[in-house]
Amino acid sequence: MKKLVLMPGLLLCSFLLHAQKNYAVKISDAKTGDGIINAAVKIKSTNKTIITNASGTVVIFGLETDVLQISSHGYIRREIALAGQSIAIDVIMEPLVIKKKLLRKHN
Repeated sequence: MKKLVLMPGLLLCSFLLHAQKNYAVKISDAKTGDGIINAAVKIKSTNKTIITNASGTVVIFGLETDVLQISSHGYIRREIALAGQSIAIDVIMEPLVIKKKLLRKHN
């Protein structure tokens, strides 16, 4: 009886493991093309976060249904769906432009 209960569970676990892949994600600056160091790559559904290395890359283990949230100081945040992506993903980050308001002195 115990074997009948364990077997479906083991089959389900093996199915889930096959659905997960290692994705190599490269985060680059839009202007220079250089890799962005210390960018945060977070799997939205699990809140698991990994930081990019010195070349701006990270390897993340995820499902094809996952969405990556990518952020770095001074850049606009991005969300990338893993659905339809190859195992090598290039993400271009645009710099965040902050417009300063001119302060006028009132006399």
